[in-house]
Amino acid sequence: MKLDRALIKSQARQLIKGRVFILFLITFVVTLLANGATFTYNFNNNVDLDALKNFSSDSKNIGGINDLEDYLNDFDDYLDNGNDGSEEAPVPKLKKSGFKRYFARLGGIVSLACAPLMILLCGVYLMLIRGNAPELYDEFSYVFRNTFDKNYFNKFLLMLLKGIFTFLWSLLLIVPGIVYAYKIYFAEFIQAEYPELTWKDSLELSKKITRDHKGELFVFDLSFIPWYLLMIITLGFAGIYIMPYYFTAKALFYENFKLRALQTGVINETDFMTEAQKYAKFVSENPAPAGQSYYQPLPKAPQNNYSQPQQNAYPQYAPVPPQQPTYAPAPVYSQPAPPQAPAVPQEAPAPTEKDNETL
Repeated sequence: MKLDRALIKSQARQLIKGRVFILFLITFVVTLLANGATFTYNFNNNVDLDALKNFSSDSKNIGGINDLEDYLNDFDDYLDNGNDGSEEAPVPKLKKSGFKRYFARLGGIVSLACAPLMILLCGVYLMLIRGNAPELYDEFSYVFRNTFDKNYFNKFLLMLLKGIFTFLWSLLLIVPGIVYAYKIYFAEFIQAEYPELTWKDSLELSKKITRDHKGELFVFDLSFIPWYLLMIITLGFAGIYIMPYYFTAKALFYENFKLRALQTGVINETDFMTEAQKYAKFVSENPAPAGQSYYQPLPKAPQNNYSQPQQNAYPQYAPVPPQQPTYAPAPVYSQPAPPQAPAVPQEAPAPTEKDNETL
C-alpha cells in the first residue's frame, strides 16, 4: 500500500497557509546554526577569497579556447599544490589568515553543538500537523529549551552517529550510503516525539518504519527538485516558502508511515516505550494476587564492622531456637551436701539363757 504523495503535499500546502513567514524564520535560524556553520567551516578551509582574487586577475588576458584551457589547468594545479608547474613564476600556495582559521574552527564547533536543534525543529512541524502549533516566541522557546535539557547528550549522539554511520556506508559506494540515509530518514521525528527513547532505539524504529518503502521517500525528495531550482533562480528568496513546505510534507510522511507500520503489524505500541514503561504497562494490565507484589526489594545488609564480630545480616532469616525438652532435668547442686553426724557406738547385747546353756 503506497501513500498518495500528491495528496500529502496538497495537505502540507494547506497547513502552512498564514504561517509561512513564522515557520521560515524558525527553520532558517535552526538550519543556519546546525548546518550553516559547517558550510562556513568548509568554505574557509578550502577557499581563500583574497588569493583567488589575485590569481583571477590573469583571466583578463584569456583570448581563446587554448588560453582558457591553459588557464584552467594552471588554476587546478594552483588549488592542488600551490604551483602552476613553471619554475620561473611559481604561484603562492593558498593560506588563511589567523582570524579566518579561528573563525572556521569556531564555526565547526558551533555547528556540532547545535546539531540537536534539528530534532526539536521536527517537533515543531509535528505540532503543526496535529493542530497545536505554537506562536513564534513559543516556537523558539520550545526548540531551545527542550534541546539543551537533561536529554541533550542523547540527542547529540543521535545526530553525531547518524552522520558517522551514513559517511561510513558511503565509503563502500555512493548507493549504500543513500540507502542507509533513507533507512534512518525519520530518526529525528521519532526522537522529537518520544524523547525518552535512546538514540539507538530511534534509529532502529526508523529502519522498521521505512522497511520496503524507501523508494517512496526517494521519489518524494526527487519531487522537490523543481522547487530547489526555483530557489536558485530567485537567489534563495523562494526558500521562504519552500523550506516550511518541505518540512511540513516530511512530517506528514512520517505520520502516515508510522500509522501504516502500526496497522500492518511491523511495529506496535510497545516499540515506542522504554523498559520502565513496558514494565509499568505489564503491571497495570496484569495485577499481582492479593498480598503479593511483582517487585520486592531485597533487604539491605548492615555494613560490616571489623572491630566486632559479624552480626546476622538478615534478622528475618535468624535461626529458630532449639525446642525445650519435654522431661524435667535432674537438679544440679551448686554446693556440696552437708557432712553427716558421726555414728554412735552401740552396746553389745546381753547374753541370753540359750547362750548360757551352750557354755
